[in-house]
Amino acid sequence: HYSLGSSSGSAVAVALGLVPVAIGADAGGSIRLPASAAGVFGLATTYGRVADDSSSVTHGSMQKSGPIAATARDTALAYAVMSAAEPGNFYSQLYGEPGLPPVHLQDFSKSDLKGIRLGIF
Repeated sequence: HYSLGSSSGSAVAVALGLVPVAIGADAGGSIRLPASAAGVFGLATTYGRVADDSSSVTHGSMQKSGPIAATARDTALAYAVMSAAEPGNFYSQLYGEPGLPPVHLQDFSKSDLKGIRLGIF
């Protein structure tokens, strides 16, 4: 067996039901790959969208944080909470007032994906 990345502990904890949501760190697949291997959902966010001051010091523009959860809905909810603007964060300030645009989950559970095409790499 292969855990597929540095956030494998977070993905396994979610898959086993130990925690409902975990935070992963991704610089090249370390959220998405472990989530996939564990059968849960992982979201590698846009760099700077989720405030993580420690990542910019150690990994430059590659490192980003994101949620890992058992369902797509839980992942989206965790992302909405995690991506809220923080006053002291560089990227929150970069966009000026009122900061980063909010994540909208209106009608999320009613989404119809019929006809949507997804790219696979």
